[in-house]
Amino acid sequence: MSTDIERLAEEIARRLHQVPVAVDLWGVAEVARYLKVSERQVRERYALRPDFPPAIRLGGRGPLRWRAIEVIRWAERQFPYSLRDGRRRAQSSRAASSSTEGA
Repeated sequence: MSTDIERLAEEIARRLHQVPVAVDLWGVAEVARYLKVSERQVRERYALRPDFPPAIRLGGRGPLRWRAIEVIRWAERQFPYSLRDGRRRAQSSRAASSSTEGA
């Protein structure tokens, strides 16, 4: 039982000390988790796209990092609907085109 309490305490401490997303740097694992894809897809597919945010290597060496806010903004541009309200942007344009077709 103390192990569960210790894990819970560690998780609470981790969440309390999170870096704000506006300044956070994400590694491959965090980007993969956010995009709901594998780490391999991040490295071999997304990171190579010319429209994907540029990676950062601290000190010119080490693992790849991305500015979290840039990855989030990039992802929002990829979806055909607004992530904020869940409504499809395409629906409003389809409704407008169908109303003009009947006229």
